[in-house]
Amino acid sequence: ATKPADSATANFREPEKPAAGGGAAGKAGKAAVGSGGVTKPRWLQTTGQASASFTSTQLTPQTVNEIAKLSDEESARQRYDFLKKKKQKGYAQIQTSRGNVNVELHVDIAPMTCENFILLCESGYYRGTAFHRMIRNFMVQGGDPTGTGTGGESIWKKAFKDECSSKVKHEGRGVLSMANSGPGT
Repeated sequence: ATKPADSATANFREPEKPAAGGGAAGKAGKAAVGSGGVTKPRWLQTTGQASASFTSTQLTPQTVNEIAKLSDEESARQRYDFLKKKKQKGYAQIQTSRGNVNVELHVDIAPMTCENFILLCESGYYRGTAFHRMIRNFMVQGGDPTGTGTGGESIWKKAFKDECSSKVKHEGRGVLSMANSGPGT
């Protein structure tokens, strides 16, 4: 039986927010197409309440534009883009009955997969799971709470996009991979 990582850390940090009013600090963020097909940086998108209040007799007039909040998906994409640009690695320790295994996580290449792994570790998802498949001189497989190899679910309770890269190869000793159920899972 194995004990999974009770703690895992990576350099997950929210990107710096642009300064109010734009300027050089406000160039971060995704672009969106505004009226007339003109592309606007994400930080220039507002809730539209100020404009709406001046064209409606039912709304209280507002004189300040409020920046529109990012959706969870937009926020995650911005965080992952930030991590890829930082080109830093994350690290975790897997605790087993045979000793601890320190692993390096390619946060800069597969940030969503690494975030999923770390959050599952922190939630205790892997605690008490076993290495259920061992092939001598090849690999061990573990982390499936059912112990059958059929897998489990992500921290988001749904499949997520593969983050395959030719920058890393699964060959040689000491390589850690996260298995999935096939393309797009």
